[in-house]
Amino acid sequence: MFWRLIAVVCGLTFLVNGCQILGDDQCKSVDIGGNRRALQYSCYRYANQGDMSQGAAGGLGIAIGLGMIGLAIGPAIARASAASSSARRPGSGYRPPGPNPSSARNAEMQLLKAAAWILKSVAHVGGKGSPEWNRARDALFALGDGAVTPTQAAGLLDAASSADLKPGMFDLDARQILLRIAVEVAFADGKVNAAEKTALEELAVRLRLEKRLVQVIIDLLKGQAGDRTDDLKPAYRTLGVQPGASVGEIRSAYKKLMLKHHPDRATPADRAEATKKTAEINAAYGLLMGRIDSDNSASTSQPKPPPKAQPKPPPKAQPKPPPKAQPKPSPKAQPKPKPPPKPPPVK
Repeated sequence: MFWRLIAVVCGLTFLVNGCQILGDDQCKSVDIGGNRRALQYSCYRYANQGDMSQGAAGGLGIAIGLGMIGLAIGPAIARASAASSSARRPGSGYRPPGPNPSSARNAEMQLLKAAAWILKSVAHVGGKGSPEWNRARDALFALGDGAVTPTQAAGLLDAASSADLKPGMFDLDARQILLRIAVEVAFADGKVNAAEKTALEELAVRLRLEKRLVQVIIDLLKGQAGDRTDDLKPAYRTLGVQPGASVGEIRSAYKKLMLKHHPDRATPADRAEATKKTAEINAAYGLLMGRIDSDNSASTSQPKPPPKAQPKPPPKAQPKPPPKAQPKPSPKAQPKPKPPPKPPPVK
């Protein structure tokens, strides 16, 4: 590396001197070096005084300077050029660092197509132009977050098919959000009819969720959440949204609060309080999204089945009572002894 630096410095010196010789009107001939260092030169007013003419000396200086600079930085330029051409060549193994914009765009469009079919599977019950269809289009545009225009969102919705949804495309949280949005689409006209509910339940199965989650969300949107109704207002307050807020508003508020109160961002002294706060935020978010626990304890839309009758245990053998004491027979009356005979009277 050090020799490259020296070569660049010397090259620049030759280059500058060559340019000065060519630009000097008083210089007709040049004596390069001589008894002095090779990088020095002397100019003369007359052509027959120096060892070289002005043109030859200036051109030689420029040539030597450019050659030394090229020798120092040429390999680096060649490597950069090779890397650039490799990146532009299709099928090459090299990829610039960072995500591939084209691949990211394709992945985003695949997710939007899948979401379009999810919403369409419910909106098609009402048909094009229905409140449900228009709500599905607006929801898809919002999900795109600027990636598609309203017109493009309408086109995606129209062209969506079941083949666009592949297993494993969405995690559990995303699947629950999409089902919640689909229920909101069906609820666009203020009610969910039997055909829409059937479509929602089929969608839940396709999303690997429980069918009864559909009824939980419907009751939540109707404000008839059963035993959980009393918990909704505190949940709305915890997230800072109004009752009846859309899933987009709930999701946005949840993200902001989690970012603000995450324990990893808190000081060690405040970490316990931050952990408690995030637990409250998660609980409120899950409640407003209509989540149900795996142990079926959170669902209130359907009555819990009565507990199965437990078979009665066989009656325990009762100990036999001790035999009653038999009354002892009363002793027979003994005959009274006869009184002794009276003695004869004394005369």
